[in-house]
Amino acid sequence: MFSLSGCAGAGYEMAPSSKKEVLQETTVKYDKFKKQTLVSTPPYLIRDGFTDTFPVIVGYKSVIKNNKIQFVQMYLKILGTERAFFNQAVGEDGYVFKFEEINPYEEGTTITTRSGQYSSTMTVKKEVFTLFLTLEQLKKMASQDYAIKIYGKTREGDFTMPKFISSAFYQRLQTAIK
Repeated sequence: MFSLSGCAGAGYEMAPSSKKEVLQETTVKYDKFKKQTLVSTPPYLIRDGFTDTFPVIVGYKSVIKNNKIQFVQMYLKILGTERAFFNQAVGEDGYVFKFEEINPYEEGTTITTRSGQYSSTMTVKKEVFTLFLTLEQLKKMASQDYAIKIYGKTREGDFTMPKFISSAFYQRLQTAIK
């Protein structure tokens, strides 16, 4: 087990506390060259309490082109001391997410922890992937906190996506369609 106390300062936001906060932080950017709009949240650190052993960094992304949603995805980063070879994700209702590796393995992040006069250092591995979901599934996740289990060859774990993050992203996505 390791602590991710330094992650908020490393470009990851702690999970927000309200839908209003997520709405304010969700960006809508039009790319005039690709003629498409990118809607995205920042990456949030989702933890299940202080002693969580499966913290997940997650954000939503979607592309709109010709007033149609091209895809909805959850972008995930999972840190660990060993590579897990993640390859599947299933929601609490049996929904199987389309799983795609982005950067299946990245080594070299070093975390140093200090406690009084003692310190320890470890190398943390990062696995990055995306889960594609339908707009209907996003709408469902916007109505309730939604548990997702991630499976790997050597490790598995679950996290709960807060409904207000999904709800805010769904709302922003709907307003971005012209």
